[in-house]
Amino acid sequence: MGLLAVLYLSFGAVPLALLAHFASSLASDAVSDQVRHRLTTTAATSAVVVEQRLSSLTELIAATANDSVLATAVASLGGATEELLRQRLRIVVSQPGITEALITDLAGRTLASEPDTQYFTDVSRTDWFVGARSRSGPFVSAAYVPTFPDARRAVAVVAPIRDSARTTVALLAVAYSLDALQDFAGRIATAQGIELLITDQTGVVVARPDRDVSLIVSMIEDRRVSMALAGKSAYVREQTPLGWQLSATEPVARLGWTVTATVDEHRALSPARQIRSAVLTVSGILAGVLLAGLGLQIWLAAMRRRAERRLQQARDEAVRVSEFKSRFLATVSHEIRTPMNGILGLTRLLRDTRLDEEQRRYTDATAGAAEGLLAVVNDLLDLSRIEAGRFSLAVAPFDIRRLCREAVELLEPRARSQGLAVDTTVDGNVPERLVGDATRIRQVLLNLVGNAVKFTPAGRVSLSVSAEAVGGEGPVWVTFSVQDTGLGLTDEQRAHVFDRFVRDADERLEGAGLGLTISNELVALMDGQIGLESVPGVGSRFWFRLALDGTHPAIADPPTPLPIDSIEPVPAGQFGRVLVADDDDVNRLVARMVLRRAGFKVDVVGSGAEAIAAARARRYDIVLLDLHMPGLDGMAVSRAIRSQGPPDSRVPLVAMTASATAADRERCLAAGMDGFAAKPIDWEHLVTELRLRVWRGDGTLSADEATELCWDEQALTDLRRCGALDEAVETFAATAPVSAERIAAAIGSGDVASAAELAHRLAGSAATVGAAGLARRCARLSDRVQEQDRQPDERLVAEAAALGQAVAQALTALDAHRLPTA
Repeated sequence: MGLLAVLYLSFGAVPLALLAHFASSLASDAVSDQVRHRLTTTAATSAVVVEQRLSSLTELIAATANDSVLATAVASLGGATEELLRQRLRIVVSQPGITEALITDLAGRTLASEPDTQYFTDVSRTDWFVGARSRSGPFVSAAYVPTFPDARRAVAVVAPIRDSARTTVALLAVAYSLDALQDFAGRIATAQGIELLITDQTGVVVARPDRDVSLIVSMIEDRRVSMALAGKSAYVREQTPLGWQLSATEPVARLGWTVTATVDEHRALSPARQIRSAVLTVSGILAGVLLAGLGLQIWLAAMRRRAERRLQQARDEAVRVSEFKSRFLATVSHEIRTPMNGILGLTRLLRDTRLDEEQRRYTDATAGAAEGLLAVVNDLLDLSRIEAGRFSLAVAPFDIRRLCREAVELLEPRARSQGLAVDTTVDGNVPERLVGDATRIRQVLLNLVGNAVKFTPAGRVSLSVSAEAVGGEGPVWVTFSVQDTGLGLTDEQRAHVFDRFVRDADERLEGAGLGLTISNELVALMDGQIGLESVPGVGSRFWFRLALDGTHPAIADPPTPLPIDSIEPVPAGQFGRVLVADDDDVNRLVARMVLRRAGFKVDVVGSGAEAIAAARARRYDIVLLDLHMPGLDGMAVSRAIRSQGPPDSRVPLVAMTASATAADRERCLAAGMDGFAAKPIDWEHLVTELRLRVWRGDGTLSADEATELCWDEQALTDLRRCGALDEAVETFAATAPVSAERIAAAIGSGDVASAAELAHRLAGSAATVGAAGLARRCARLSDRVQEQDRQPDERLVAEAAALGQAVAQALTALDAHRLPTA
C-alpha cells in the first residue's frame, strides 16, 4: 500500500499538481500580458487620435491664417474689410468643435470676432496670447475656461497672420471645445472598460469620463502624468484608495499632452483567477487536467500561427506594393517618355528647316519646355528608384576637369542672359582622372550650379574642386564647392533645404523642389558628405565630398557625340539599312527622318508581327525595336528573330523603351538583344555610334569591329599639338601587330601571365594614340585571361586570334585620323 501511495504520489499526484500549477501560472501570465497589451494599445491609439485631431485643427487654422486676402484685409481695416474678416471667421466657426474665433493685433486688441460679443476686448494678458506671441508658428494653448456665460473648457489654437514680407501682423485664434475629447474618453470607457485620462502640456485634465472637468484640475503630481510629460511611455502598477490599478501612459507627440489608460487590476485579472479556480477544481481528474493543458497549448499555438500569418500577410503586402511601384514607374516612364521622344525629335528636326526669328524662338521655347518636363520626370523616377533601393551606380574612369567644364558650359547661356559670371577652378593636386559615377556627379553639379544661377540676381557663381589624400595609395577625398553671391538662406531655410518639394516663395522660379533632395541622396549613395554655409543677402556655398580612386590616364573616355546640326545630309544607304519597329506614328516619323538624313536606308513598321515579317523578307544591318508594341512586344520579336537561325539571327538588335530601368536592361539582354536606348532617344549619340561601326560584306554587324573605331580625339589633338603624333603613330604601327601575335601565341600555349601582361601593355599604347576602342578591347582581354586558371577556353583563343585583324583595322582608321581637322 505504501508503495502504491509512493507510486501514486510520484507518478500521479505530484505531476498533476505541477501540471495544475503550470497551467495556472501560464494562464495568469497570458491574461496579464493581454491586459498590458490592451492598455498600452489603447493609450498609444488614443494618443494618435488626440494628436491627429489637434494637428488637423492646427493645419486648418494655419492655412486660414496664411490666406493673403486675410493679411490684406487686416492691413486695410475698415467697414467692408471688417465684414470680410467676420465672414472668414464664420467659416472657421462652422467647423466641428470650434466655438469662437477672433483676430487680434499684436497688442492684443480684438479686430474681429465670431460671435461678435463684448467678451472679446483685450486678450493681451491671456496665456494663449502670450504663448502665441513667443512662437513663430501655430500654437496650441493649455486648457482653460472661457469667460463666456455657461462656457465649457476649451483650448486655444493660434496661428500668425503674415503679410507678403512674411512679417506677423496679427493673430488668428479659435476656441476648440474639449467636449469632443471628453466624449471620446467616455466611449473608450464604455466599450473597453478602460478609464482614459487626457491632460494638456501643463498636466491639467482635458478629458476624464468619470469626473466633472468643468473646472481646472491639475494632475502634475501624478507619477504617470509626470512621466508622460517627460516624454516617456510607461506601464505602471500602483495602489490607490480604490485598490491596485494598472496603467499605461503615452506622451502625445508634438503637443506635449499625455494619455493614460487605467483599469482596476482585480477586475482586469478576474479571468486569470477564474482559470486558476477551474484548473484546481478539476485537478483530481487526470484527463481533465491533460485536456486543459492541451487546450491551452493549442490556444498558444493558434496565437503564434495567427501572428505568423499576419507577418506573412504584411510581407506579401510589402512585396505587392513594391511590385506595384515598379509597374507604376515603368508605366509612367513609358507614357511620358514616349511622347517626349516625339516632341524632342520633331523639334530638333524643325530647327534644321528654314525658320524666321519668331518661329525659331517658339521652337526653342517648345524644346526647352519639353526638356524641363523630362527633367522633372527623371527627378521623380530617380527619387522613386532611390526609395525602392533599386538605384545602382555606374563606376568608371572619367576626366574630372572635363566633367566640370561640361557641367558649367551647359549653364553658361542662362548665366550670361542674367549678366552673371561663372568660373571654374580645379586645384593642381586633383588627379587628372578619377574613378566614380561621372553621370551622377555631373547631376549633382548641375543641380548645385543651376540653383546658384537661379537664385543669384547679380554677381558671380564659382565652382571649385580640391583634393586631399586619405593616405598611402588609397582613395582621394575630392571636395566640390559651388559659391554664389545670391540671396542667401535663413536658418529656417537651411534646416529644410534638402527636404523634398521645398521651393522658394517666388513662384516664378521653375522646378519641382527635388534637385537638392536627389543630390543629397546621390551623395549618400556614393558614401560622401554634403552641406552648405549661407548668409542672407550675401550668398551661399554648397559643397559635397567624395572618396574617389585615381586611375591611369591611358584609359580614355568614349568619343563625344556629334551635335545633330553637324550631321550633314548624305546619300541614303551609305551606312547601311535599318529597320525601325515602333507603334507610335510620331516616333517612326522622327526615326525615319533622322536616320535618312544621317545616310541610312530606313524601313519602318508599327507592330511586332510586321517586324518579324520584315526581318525574314530582307536582311538588315541593324534593327531598332520598341519594347511596348501591341501583340508581340520587342522582347518577343527579339526571341523570334534569334530563333530563325544564321545569318539573319545575328543581326544586331537594339531596344528602344521609355521604361529605362536596370531590370529592363537585363530582360532585354536575356531576350537576345545587343543594346538598349532609353527614350527620349539621343539621336545625335545614336547616329554617331552607328557611323563609327564597321559593316561587313554580308551585311551583318560585328560588335568587336565597331568597338575598334571609337577614338579619343582629345588624345590625338594633344599629340598633334606637341608635334609627336607622327612618331607615336609610326611606333604604334611597328609594335602593335607584333604584340598582337605574341598575345595570341601566349594564349595558345597556356602562358596566361605573359598574355595578360602583353594585353595590358597594348591597351596602354592604344590609348596613348587615341584608339580608345582597341584599348578597351585589350583591357577586357587582359582581365579575362587573368580569370583563367590554366588552359584558356576555345572562345578566348579565338578572340586572341582575331586581335591581329582588329589591330590592322585600327591602324587603317588611325591613318585617316592623323590628318589635321579644320
